[in-house]
Amino acid sequence: MILRSLELKNFGLFNDESYEFRRGMNLVIGPNEAGKSTMMESVPAILFGCNEKKRFQPWGQSEPTCAALMLENQCNNVLIERNIDNDHVELTQSDDMYQQQDHFIATVAVGEYSSQQLAYRDYLAKILGIHDEMLFRASLFVGQGDFPSSA
Repeated sequence: MILRSLELKNFGLFNDESYEFRRGMNLVIGPNEAGKSTMMESVPAILFGCNEKKRFQPWGQSEPTCAALMLENQCNNVLIERNIDNDHVELTQSDDMYQQQDHFIATVAVGEYSSQQLAYRDYLAKILGIHDEMLFRASLFVGQGDFPSSA
């Protein structure tokens, strides 16, 4: 699956921003404190939740911190939306014509081992092949400092 879009609402310094990504390599560049790391960290926060919720809450805002991502493969699209504040997750899987195939709604908190959490982890395993954040970060996720510098 590839990341097709990212939507951030009251997420760090992002008020209501949407980003579209194309197939192939996408570079996110900008000066210090532009939000590159926040954007990058939003992906695992959407997929797996976040222990440090205050980290992404904008100062002086009472609106909920929300984020969504759209993943795509050859014949499926998966939209995952998460309210970071209360861990409400909505996952919608559709075909390449955007006809809904599956829909999952639950409250899925970090470290929770409820039947909803297990069902959500099963969805992630089916979609990504991975249901664990540490494994995701070690295999599918490229973060800062992951590339050797040529000094």
